[in-house]
Amino acid sequence: MEPTDDIAEFIAYYSVLFSGHPQAGAREGATEDEIEAFARAAGRPLPPLYLGYLREFGHHDGLVELGDDASCDVRAVLRYLQKRAKNGLPSAPPDCVLISIRGVSMSRALHFASPDGPPCVVINDTDTIIMNIASTFKHHLYRQAWVHRWFQGLASVVMSRADYRLVADARPLAESLGFSTQWFSDAFHYYCGERGAARVYCFRGMDRVTLSLLSPDPGELLDLKTHFKEKLQLTG
Repeated sequence: MEPTDDIAEFIAYYSVLFSGHPQAGAREGATEDEIEAFARAAGRPLPPLYLGYLREFGHHDGLVELGDDASCDVRAVLRYLQKRAKNGLPSAPPDCVLISIRGVSMSRALHFASPDGPPCVVINDTDTIIMNIASTFKHHLYRQAWVHRWFQGLASVVMSRADYRLVADARPLAESLGFSTQWFSDAFHYYCGERGAARVYCFRGMDRVTLSLLSPDPGELLDLKTHFKEKLQLTG
């Protein structure tokens, strides 16, 4: 079931997901003054869940790593916005609000593509959108936590295919094998599935789509690798 926009629900999910992890409590929220200053610099209403994220994770988001290698510390983002505005330079693409500074994987921004719907999340290079990576901030937040819990430093099988249709192809195959599709999956950018202790994660990159498999059982992992590789014509 999809949760609400209450940050308390995400914190409960995060606490269970990272239960027992030595760094589970390593997070720090922003102050109300910092959040108000950022909202003024953004110049538009921000999603309630994102504001909740700032209150709980705005200085340091612990194991979530919302921007991957790109820092989402609101203080750093605000300094960048103010510096760019002072010099008359854009900080993000049109109709976007920057939510991270630039990293190796570039920046993240909220894209207000529709006046009636919630903003999606994009990867951007200054004033250019590179690709859409989540239909809403909620999808992005929960998915990032899930991915960094299961596919950060844990041994897994990684395969790929240079075909963006792989995400859509992976879902029915995974479900036929008994995987439960996580609600923050979508039809084009990401697929996240669970079956017991096994996990499957398929995501669209810049030029390839990657599918990763995880299981503590070597035999199960080999069987899954063989099945996915043959059925989906993967390499790796």
